[in-house]
Amino acid sequence: NSGSFGSSVDVIIDTTPPSVLITSPTALAHKAAFTIYGTANADLAGHENTYIRTSTGTGVNIRYWTGSVWTADGGDPTIWITTTKEGPTSWYYTVPGAMLADDRAYTAAVRAKDYAGNYSSLYSTYTFTYDTVAPYLALAFPSGGAAYSQVKVSTPITGTSNQSDQSDTYSRVSTVTVKLEDLTAPGCFNGASFV
Repeated sequence: NSGSFGSSVDVIIDTTPPSVLITSPTALAHKAAFTIYGTANADLAGHENTYIRTSTGTGVNIRYWTGSVWTADGGDPTIWITTTKEGPTSWYYTVPGAMLADDRAYTAAVRAKDYAGNYSSLYSTYTFTYDTVAPYLALAFPSGGAAYSQVKVSTPITGTSNQSDQSDTYSRVSTVTVKLEDLTAPGCFNGASFV
């Protein structure tokens, strides 16, 4: 017998794992809930979804966020949370404030999945610290309310900052900024003169 085979169907066989990248933020510490953005590339089959896993702690103390509670079970499938797809190659995830505790470091790891069922072989990671405690600062010199003469540009302004109750590196003071203002005429010192 002879005859037509009917219509044809194109089939794509894709065994290439997709790639994934966290693009922002890049800040080392946050004081409020925030959003993580990224891209995923799955050229052949297309990007189906990106999943995020957030952990805290190390060694036997590592915990994973399930979307509602922390668990020590690294094999629990609920620790991979589906992100929001923002286009064919982009995604985002809003970090819920309820999962964050002050003075703690977290690591977000993401993996992508394509429509052929392949997962990225390499994860993209982002480590950050959550810090809601303001630094403590005490000015030692000059003293408040005191009158000084012959204060020069080279006169030191000194003080201390203490955050002994904070243990994570990025929860501690990173920079102290001083504002020197002339109370007799409007203006602030810019390093060379009052403007």
